[in-house]
Amino acid sequence: MFANANKGDFPPKEYRVDPHDMTGDDIEKLITLIRKNASETEIDLFLRNRLPLLSLTSSFFSTGHHGSWIIPQAEIKPGGFANGSGLKPDYLFAGDNSDGVTWWVVDLKSPKDTLYKENGDGRIVETDKLRNAISQVDDYITYCTKHQGFLRGTLELTSFSSPYGVIIMGREAELQKDPRKKDRKAQFNRRTHTIQIRTFDAFIREVEFHSKCSYKLPFLTRLYKSLFVIDELTHHDRWFIDEDRQIPTSAQLHGLYRISCQITYMMVQPIHLICINNQTQNLYILAGKSEDIEFQITPTGEVL
Repeated sequence: MFANANKGDFPPKEYRVDPHDMTGDDIEKLITLIRKNASETEIDLFLRNRLPLLSLTSSFFSTGHHGSWIIPQAEIKPGGFANGSGLKPDYLFAGDNSDGVTWWVVDLKSPKDTLYKENGDGRIVETDKLRNAISQVDDYITYCTKHQGFLRGTLELTSFSSPYGVIIMGREAELQKDPRKKDRKAQFNRRTHTIQIRTFDAFIREVEFHSKCSYKLPFLTRLYKSLFVIDELTHHDRWFIDEDRQIPTSAQLHGLYRISCQITYMMVQPIHLICINNQTQNLYILAGKSEDIEFQITPTGEVL
């Protein structure tokens, strides 16, 4: 998914970040900052000294479980560029999965920033803050793409190629109060393949999830995201919730996640099939190396 570099052509070791290095205290401090609507500067200063937390932005896009690298405030200034200071994205991020290395520009804003507003015609549109963030990240992507040679040579990012962008900004409460805003954000993320918008609530969910379940279980990461953060999915992940298929109830989804954790994480067994029985509406799970583990979850969440 989103692979745009040669597998194995990794950035320098000094940029390598291990998500396992985060602590419970780090997570609590991050949650406190988000709850108090800390400023963009406060958020940046905190995460700059706790890069393992920031590295979990990779899980938004099902990458990074084979390796993560972060270059904070890399000065993108080609040789011979006489005027100007170049561009400084908040972070250049690289994540590796089975498809290869992918590059991202990460732009951090504040939890207190508003994402959308209603204009004079009653339509939901981006706020000036969000519109400027999108424009800024788009400029970063264009500039990085144009000067790939400089980044590969001067910063020794030999695998670097045209990056994608992610903006972390605002809170979900804003979207929950007005479903039109939630739809607007989901529409942008579906339509725009190069830039994605994520809230700080979505970010903290990823952090909390990975603090409880090893990031080396990409199946569970994809399952968790597909079931519980549907509006945050990229267009690549939406195969899991095809509109032509039967959609499980909320109780079934929670039961499925618990059972999947038990089967794959505790029992270390594969899962072969997950589907809805059209007659009973029960969610069916077939698992086990010999396909001898079966579960059914009723619409009310009862496990049979």
